[in-house]
Order: sequence, then C-alpha cells, then structure tokens
Amino acid sequence: MSMLKNFQMIPSALGAAALNVSRSIMSTLPENPSACPPIIFMHGFAGFNEIDVFGIKLLEYWNGIPELLNQMGYQAFTPQVTPFNSPQVRAEQWKIQIEAIRKKLNVDRVMLVAHSQGAIDARLLVCPNTEYVSTSLGPLNGKGYGEHVSKVVTVGGPHFGNVTVDLVDKDPKAEKILNDIFGLADLIARGITGKKQDATAAIGALGQKFMLEEFNPYCVDDPNVEYFCMAGNPKTEKLVSPILKDSFQELYEIPQSDGGGANDGFVTVPSALFGNSYRGAPADYAIPDGAEANSNWTVLGTVMADHVVEVGLPLDFPPNKYYDHLACFGGLAQLLDPFYMAEMQLKDNGQWVREAMQDVQHGKPAPKARAKAKAEA
Repeated sequence: MSMLKNFQMIPSALGAAALNVSRSIMSTLPENPSACPPIIFMHGFAGFNEIDVFGIKLLEYWNGIPELLNQMGYQAFTPQVTPFNSPQVRAEQWKIQIEAIRKKLNVDRVMLVAHSQGAIDARLLVCPNTEYVSTSLGPLNGKGYGEHVSKVVTVGGPHFGNVTVDLVDKDPKAEKILNDIFGLADLIARGITGKKQDATAAIGALGQKFMLEEFNPYCVDDPNVEYFCMAGNPKTEKLVSPILKDSFQELYEIPQSDGGGANDGFVTVPSALFGNSYRGAPADYAIPDGAEANSNWTVLGTVMADHVVEVGLPLDFPPNKYYDHLACFGGLAQLLDPFYMAEMQLKDNGQWVREAMQDVQHGKPAPKARAKAKAEA
C-alpha cells in the first residue's frame, strides 16, 4: 500500500474511533450539553487546522477531537492564527477570532483549551494587566479578555519556558535539536501559508529566561477564571516521535534545577504543570531555580504521550498504543462542563475514572467538588 493511501486511511479510521468513543460516553452526558460554554481550541507554534494534498486530508492538528465533541453535543471551534509569532501578536489574533465566534453564537463566555505555545497565548489573552511593558522581545501587554473566558486548560504548555532555547548559542547539540524541530515546523508552516516562516525568532518567546524573568512576573492570572493544566510524560524514548527523540533525551540529561528532567520531548513536566506536583510524582520532583509554582492552577494529571501525540498528531512511529487522545479530550469536555457534576480523575493512558480529583499539592478537592460542597452547605 502506498504512503498516500496510508495517510488517506487515517481520517476515516479516526472518525470511526471518535464515534465509538462518543457512543461509549453518550449515556453519561447531561441532558443539554449545548448549554455548556463553547470550547475554543488554541494550537501551538506551527499550528494549523488541517493539511490537504490534492483534496486528501493528510494531517489534522486536533485529529478528530472537535468532531468528537460536536457528536457529544458540545460546541467546539478551532480557529487559526499565525503559525510563528510572538505571544503578543498571536494573543491579539486569538482575541479577534474568538470574539467573532462569541458574537456569532451570542454567548458571554467561552472555555479555552490551549496546546504548547497556545498556552502562553491564552494566558496573555486573559491577563488583566493591560498596561504595556518593555521586554527583551518588544512591548508586551495583557488583553484583559478574562471577562469572556470561564476556564483555561493548557496541555503541554511551556509555563517555565524551554531551557534548550537558551542554550543554542552555547551548546551545538542544543542548536541541532532546535534546528531539527523548527525546520520541520517551518516546512509545515510553509505548506499552510505558502511563505517562509521565521521559526527561530518566534521561538525566543519560549525560552526559559524570558518566561521566568519577564513573562511570568507580568502575566498574572485573572481571579475570575479557573485554570487547569496537564502534561505529557511518555517516560520512555520508545514512545517519543522521531523528531522529538533528541530533544527528549537532551532535556532528561539536564538537571531539574536548570530546567531539565521528565518531559514530553519539548516541555518538561514541571513547566507544563506550572510547578505544581502531581499524583505519582517521584520523590525528587523539583522545579527550576528561579521558578515559582502557581498554586492557582488545578493539575489534571500527566499522560503517556509526547508533545505532538498529546493532541493526537500521528507523527509517532510506531503509533503509541498507551494513550487515547480522543478519550482524554472527550472526558475533559465533561470535566469542564458546569452541568456535568460527576467527579473524574485522568489516568496516564488518557482514560478518565470516576473518582474525586484532588489538588495534589494542597489536598483540596477539585473546583467542581468544592462548588458542589458549597451549594450543599
């Protein structure tokens, strides 16, 4: 069978899988899931909706997730912004796109599910700090959009940045790794836009130094928004996509105190979880020197997937059989749904189990459990 036919089979197979997943959980949905705020998916760097060749769909960034949620009765949207640019520019673009969706649906608030750089964009979008500040990458200001966002979920978000970005000028190996990753990303982006992208310049915003010293101190949370995070942690190189293997190993060899350790091939677990601990964390779990944990965020857990497989991008060979991205995001929609009161806990294979999710750092029940307890008091 040709490579083209192999790719052509992917969407139909995923569609069938999505249908099976939705059927398996349909009976547990509330009566009116459409009353739930719309869910906006925010892609990362080099992001796209889909890549077609001669009318044949080869790749979908969210890979069947929006279709699954729509089948479940939720409203899911996948707007697209510039594949490579700073959070400052992309956050403005997201605001325009999301505002158009919000007004079209005539709804007051939406929920954001953001992957990779999209996580940083989402934070800046809802940040109530709207006064401009000067940074090493240019002007920065929050967009103050929190009044129209009820919840933010980040998946593989580099909240502490990526230390490899800062090592490019000092470490030839780090330079090669980033060139490999962003070379592929640039190729994808060119296929989307038809133009060469400046991936190297855009990635500066994801460096550890910039995030810890400039972005995080400025970009504060909106107290009226609920924040959640999850991380990828494949644990073994065998579950890492070829393009990320070198980066995965490089980050593992860097001490945690310097910004390395367990990672998804691009973002370390502490970075993705904003410094908070998680169920099953090793005894030596630590965050980088100079970083501060953000206890406003609720940890959903970790999944056995790398940075691209987290959202279902089929770039892993052989395919990861230990993680189900459709089950993961289908359950996530239910968790976010304010009308769905069942308590669930995320497992590392992407499945959800019915049990009270705990804030593992502080021992508090998850927000939904707290809200239910408060209502019954």
